[in-house]
Formats: sequence, C-alpha cells, structure tokens
Amino acid sequence: MKENKYKIIFDNYVSGQYSSEEFIDQFSEEWRQDRDDNSSILYDEKFQRLIGRVFTSCDCFYQTIEQIRFSEKQLKDEVRLLSHIWFG
Repeated sequence: MKENKYKIIFDNYVSGQYSSEEFIDQFSEEWRQDRDDNSSILYDEKFQRLIGRVFTSCDCFYQTIEQIRFSEKQLKDEVRLLSHIWFG
C-alpha cells in the first residue's frame, strides 16, 4: 500500500529520526514521485486532504511572518496528529 511510505516518513519524523527540514524534503520527494508516476493514491479525496494539510503545515514552518509561523514542535505535533488520524 503506497500510504505506508508516507506513514514511515511521518513516523520517522515524529520519533526524531528526521529533522524538520529532512522530513519536509522526504515528504516532498515522495509526493513528487507519486505525482510524476500519476499514482492513484493522489486521487483519493481523503488522502488529498491529509497531504494538503501536511503541505500547509510545512509552509507554516518555513513562514517568515511570525503570526503564522510554526515552530519545529508545532510542525511535529501537527504531523503526529494527522498521522494518528489517518493511520491510527
């Protein structure tokens, strides 16, 4: 199941094996590969919402405007929550 690749990336980040920058790189690369392969997983409406929310969280991490910037802890907490909701 292709979703498991994302779960591994999320788990590695939440457990501290990846820095936030490494997580964003790994997540973005996996998404790019799926996009370029025209993977059916990206057409799942619910999965699209998960991916979209993770992308938004990553954008907030890199944001320079303090009011909407995520700290590393906030990004990790968001990924932990989304991973739990999606993968259980």
